[in-house]
Amino acid sequence: ACLRPRGAKILVDDSHGCGVLGRNPNSEQPLGYGGGGVIEYFGLDYAENNIIYAGQLSKAFNSPGGFVSCARETDENFGVLNLAKNSNTLVFTGPICTAGLSSAKTTFDLNAAEGDLQRKRLLA
Repeated sequence: ACLRPRGAKILVDDSHGCGVLGRNPNSEQPLGYGGGGVIEYFGLDYAENNIIYAGQLSKAFNSPGGFVSCARETDENFGVLNLAKNSNTLVFTGPICTAGLSSAKTTFDLNAAEGDLQRKRLLA
């Protein structure tokens, strides 16, 4: 919130937190619930804090690929997604292969179904 009056934005590279950290951490579930990443873990609001959220799938999801996301308002003000879409790493490369997409989807589904239990076991 302190950055908004100055028009600043925060770029969070959450390659290690996405899929591991989640919302509402507590003594029973110290890593939080859902695996939504460090932004959810700390209860931050994307739009309020002008957060640009980036990460990769190769850590918690063991799949190729990455992502950039932000609140619609942040994108409208800063052109974040257009910038990401035209970055050299995307212009000079090919798409993720079908096997990689299948791997990512499978691990997303597993994380949704069993992630909270696995995160709890991780610290047991």
